[in-house]
Amino acid sequence: MIFDKVPLAEHQPYMIRNFEIPYVDYPLHQHDAYELTFTQNSYGTRLIGNSIDPFHENDLALIGPNLPHQWQNDEAYINSKHEKILLTVVHFTANSLEPILEQPAGQKIKKLLVDSQKGIEFEAHIVDQIPVLLRKMKSVDTMEGYLAFLQLLHLLADEQHYRQLCTAAFISGNERNDHRVKTAYRYIHENFKTEIHLNDVADHLCMSASAFAHFFKKNTGFTFSSFINESRIAVACEMLQYGEQSISSICYEIGFQNLSYFNRVFKNIKGMSPQEFRQTFRKKYAPKAIRQND
Repeated sequence: MIFDKVPLAEHQPYMIRNFEIPYVDYPLHQHDAYELTFTQNSYGTRLIGNSIDPFHENDLALIGPNLPHQWQNDEAYINSKHEKILLTVVHFTANSLEPILEQPAGQKIKKLLVDSQKGIEFEAHIVDQIPVLLRKMKSVDTMEGYLAFLQLLHLLADEQHYRQLCTAAFISGNERNDHRVKTAYRYIHENFKTEIHLNDVADHLCMSASAFAHFFKKNTGFTFSSFINESRIAVACEMLQYGEQSISSICYEIGFQNLSYFNRVFKNIKGMSPQEFRQTFRKKYAPKAIRQND
């Protein structure tokens, strides 16, 4: 786990950075600032706390302080022909917003920041309004930039437009448990495509298997096996969306040993079969996906 220090000066209400990069492969990390990440033209797997989801074009997420997170493209994307990824990251703290958060007009923003402790994913229909505000925010030390920042938070603060990502259990542990959960989380993330067993992670944390099983469920809200399945299905979704591999090939590549079990787990988590998921996505996003792979 990497603990970052965000270089945000005391007088700055926020910091905004724009990147043009060939692929996203930053390690799992956390820091003490809020982070808004806007990924315009890429797809892959997004990890926030104990939430593991596929992301695609125009992904917008808000992450609270000290919440582990990572965006990652898979090898198929990295090795494919595609344009450089356009990525915008905004960091800020609550200190610069204190006068506003104490006013009645700031209560929705205050709730947004509280909810971001679990990570937030925003719906696609508000994303169209984001680029123009981010462009204005480039002028960090101007009134125009600051007003655009407040307007952005006001836009995002309507809770009808967002979904919280993590379970309550993940963010409620003490500091020692927090470190062990994140160590386990990273180990699982690095190894879930193999035939990983509960004993492997327990040994990595110097715990007995039974103690680790109880500890993991208490502190994440997931059983060990269900978390492994969630991790694998998130990667399967990405491969189904943008790849051409057969469903059976995907099944074995992400660590499942049995195709019928993979189909059953996938339907339980996503509410449809892998084939239905692929068809549904292609109908909605196929033209964009095809252009990226040309």
